[in-house]
Amino acid sequence: MKKILIVEDSTFVNNVIRDELLQLEYICDQAFDFKNAETMLNKMQYDLIILDLHLPDGDGYELIDKIHNLTDTKVVVLTGNSEKQLREELFHYGILDYIIKDQQLSFAIQEIHKILLHIDKPNSDNVLVIDDSSFICKQIKMILSPRNYNVTIAKTAREGLEKLESGNYDLITLDMELPDMHGTEVLAKIKSEKKYIDIPIMILSGNTDPDVIRAMYKKGASDYIRKPFIVEEFALKVDLWVDYRKKHLEALKQKDVLLSQQAKMATMGEMLENIVHQSTQPLTTITAAASGISVEQEYDTLTSEKLVKRLDTIVSSALYLSETMGSFKDFYQKNNKKVRFELSSLLEKAFKLTESKFRTRNISIKTDLQKINILGFDIELLQVFINILNNARDEFEKQTLDNKLIVITTKEEENNVIISIQDNAGGVSKKNIDKIFDSHFTTKSEKNGTGIGLYMSQQIVQKHHDGMITVQNNSFIHNDIEYTGANFIITLPSL
Repeated sequence: MKKILIVEDSTFVNNVIRDELLQLEYICDQAFDFKNAETMLNKMQYDLIILDLHLPDGDGYELIDKIHNLTDTKVVVLTGNSEKQLREELFHYGILDYIIKDQQLSFAIQEIHKILLHIDKPNSDNVLVIDDSSFICKQIKMILSPRNYNVTIAKTAREGLEKLESGNYDLITLDMELPDMHGTEVLAKIKSEKKYIDIPIMILSGNTDPDVIRAMYKKGASDYIRKPFIVEEFALKVDLWVDYRKKHLEALKQKDVLLSQQAKMATMGEMLENIVHQSTQPLTTITAAASGISVEQEYDTLTSEKLVKRLDTIVSSALYLSETMGSFKDFYQKNNKKVRFELSSLLEKAFKLTESKFRTRNISIKTDLQKINILGFDIELLQVFINILNNARDEFEKQTLDNKLIVITTKEEENNVIISIQDNAGGVSKKNIDKIFDSHFTTKSEKNGTGIGLYMSQQIVQKHHDGMITVQNNSFIHNDIEYTGANFIITLPSL
């Protein structure tokens, strides 16, 4: 629980601030002059000091200096003085924020609460500053460091892009005029990379040309602040954009969780249908064998040899059914940790779980699988393989082919494992091939498809396994016959 020292000579104002902050569950101590505050600071460590600039025994910058000599606790100035120059100078003195009192103090209390929430975050947010002005870089660091931001400075575009590649940033501030590259080019380079697309970029520039400002927004800038900037405006916008990004990423995460659940449910429907298919034959065999025993027993034709043979048939069918059920049970087990597993065994399991529907549609699966161990989430990758196999099966439904074929190969190449799943169903149309991994994209009717299977496959491969999945239309030769179809290529890091 945060401890706050309120240093304010007005008893009314001090009590109002204390009462409001107590309701927000902060611990508050009160001081009505600097001498009283000094005594308390020597006895107690506080998380924040709320300071009135005009006390009976101290005033202005002198108070800030005295407090800094006693403690490194962050200071929020609360005053009725709205003079711009004073505000600018106080930030140079290292204050956390500068809040103007209103009549009811309601706005001031809300701002203090926001500041406390921000500095109480368990992890600091990271800001990359790309600007060749030492003064601007120093000013930004002075404003943001007390607000729990980690600030990284880059004086050139090249240095900024290198630091962006090696770091993890929540916000970028970008100068327009850099010594080695114009800001528009830097902005375009950053926004061309999909992994940086959600990072807010604030342009800092002295250029006031509306056409230039409009162009920067169109190229992907989140905000445009004119130099010299107002400190409070800059700090507020940094907070807003960082918080916006977090909410946006959380929304995307929730969306992916929902899509993952939908994909799992869709696959579950497929699996339940496969259970029915693959259970039918062994159950029929067991029923027939049991009926045969009963009939032969009734007509006194049951010999010990026939009984043993029929019982063996029942046991082998029951074992096959048990193994099949075990495979389906494994598919629904949740695994939160990466495990080491053999790739060809996982692919064989995917074939087993889907074989009934492929067999009834006369679809052949040919393999050339190497023995390769990888580290990952085996059940998630199993879902990826099943999604791609089912996608090929659905494409075959649209074709009239005598020879329906899927060829699967695995190999190790340099530091990667390459998995190729190639069909001869004619390939993906040119208008759809660039959209095939988009969420909710599907070529099926609304009642038959959600389009999330391949999207979630991409998310699993890329986000959970640091891999890549692509699709291309290929021609290939099998048994001296040339075929054309879609080739899904999954690249995973090898052990």
